[in-house]
Amino acid sequence: MRELVVSEFVTLDRWRRNLASGSFPFWNEEISWFKFDELFSRDALALRRVTYQGFAAAWPSMTDDAGYAKRMNTLPKHVVSRTLEKLEWNNSHLMEGYIEKEASKLKPLDLWKRPTRKRPNAS
Repeated sequence: MRELVVSEFVTLDRWRRNLASGSFPFWNEEISWFKFDELFSRDALALRRVTYQGFAAAWPSMTDDAGYAKRMNTLPKHVVSRTLEKLEWNNSHLMEGYIEKEASKLKPLDLWKRPTRKRPNAS
């Protein structure tokens, strides 16, 4: 059975940071590798509406040599929203109704085999 993992940007005082408004000054190589390993060890993303809208506006046009952007754009994305009716980003699926019921449907799915991925050489 698959794990459902939550990954959030939260400060020590538990205040959630919006990526666009302030986490970039704190971004460093250690965080980059953590997020890289995190993304390549998962077989799908579960996103709330606001995060989905921000990612969907940014990621489709991004590219990089490490394959991070390609991975973001090709992974299945399960989006929780009561207001969105249509999802435009590639491989996105709307989760409607009771989130507990919808999330439990994801756990037994074997959507992708996890890729073996090596970090690119640090420059």
